[in-house]
Amino acid sequence: MIARIASLYRSQPRQFWILFLGGLVSSTGGAMVWPFLSLYVRQVSGLSLTTVGLLLGLSAVAGIVTQPAAGTLVDRFGRRWGMLFSMAGLAVVNIGFILFPSLESFVILSTLSGAIWPVGMIATNAMVADLVPPAQRPEAYALLRVAQNVGFALGPGIGGFMAVRSFTLSFGTAAALSALIFFLFLFWVGETLPARSAQREERGEGGYRQVARDLPFLAFNVGNTLLQMAYMPMLTLLAIFLKEVRGIPESGFGLLMTTNGAMIVLFQLPVARFIKRYPRMSVMAVGSLLVALGSGSVAYLSSFALLWLAAVVYTIGELLWAPTSLAVVADLAAPELRGRYMAVHSLSGGVARGLGPVALGYVNDTISPAALWQGTLLLGLLAAGVFWVLGLRAKPRPVEPLPAIGGGDRWP
Repeated sequence: MIARIASLYRSQPRQFWILFLGGLVSSTGGAMVWPFLSLYVRQVSGLSLTTVGLLLGLSAVAGIVTQPAAGTLVDRFGRRWGMLFSMAGLAVVNIGFILFPSLESFVILSTLSGAIWPVGMIATNAMVADLVPPAQRPEAYALLRVAQNVGFALGPGIGGFMAVRSFTLSFGTAAALSALIFFLFLFWVGETLPARSAQREERGEGGYRQVARDLPFLAFNVGNTLLQMAYMPMLTLLAIFLKEVRGIPESGFGLLMTTNGAMIVLFQLPVARFIKRYPRMSVMAVGSLLVALGSGSVAYLSSFALLWLAAVVYTIGELLWAPTSLAVVADLAAPELRGRYMAVHSLSGGVARGLGPVALGYVNDTISPAALWQGTLLLGLLAAGVFWVLGLRAKPRPVEPLPAIGGGDRWP
């Protein structure tokens, strides 16, 4: 066991493990407060659920709007500063929820939280692409997913225990964890931003113009949007379908989601190690196909046991595509534009997460509940087709040199 842990540690640069720790702690802190934010806002202000929902929606909208700017900032000023800005900003926002319990403050703080969070996410994903050689990227992004999912599993339990006693305690602890990660990154994380070419920017070859000319990347994000639209209803609409159509209570949905989270924590890394030997687009196509089959089969299944198997198939698809998609973006991006590429990729997912439940919910209401899941099957199959075609046209990836970090000092 010790030898296996040591081998895993040596498989990634030391700075990556600092990012891993930061992701674990920050996701735990976030999960301590955000699941309970609607309850806190309603208790403090007495707002209607509609108003509370609009406040939470502001956060999502702000994230979508600010992602392109976040990508530019991360490419121009550095990945490290993007992560520091995010951690400091989230600490301030959590303290703000305690100190300023009014509707006007909640509007500002919800908007700020949505605007700040993508900066850290994009910066982290870009830094991993800078640090890790192409062959190891699926495994690296898989490790980050494991850290985040462990945090998402731990956070609500800890936050709920604290919230029963005092929301001040839970928000204050989350702010302290963000501050802790800020100082960890400040003293232990070196900058990885590659040198940019001023001449290229003067000729208009850099920035989002170059991203917009990258047709394979844009096509990949079309596939990602279709895939995410097929993926999200299992998380957002399945509970309603199970209760209202199949007569399965909330506890049944909870068991499916527990299965999903446990599989990610237990199997994401082994799966990532297995799939790194295969072409990225083939993995994306197979992952999309499994998501399509897992979610689409919900339309035809009535027993809980079979629905549980469908969730397992869906999760296997997720284990394949989720770390691979970020590795694809890192492969396609020019080193000095990785922040922008990650921002566009994240934006495509955000748009899908916003459109998917609305569009498929409309299908549910106007056609039939079964048609909703048939729609996810179609979307997933279309995504698999896009990735399969891109795989046929893919060119071999060039070998990238490892970066110098922190002014030329390489981490051991």
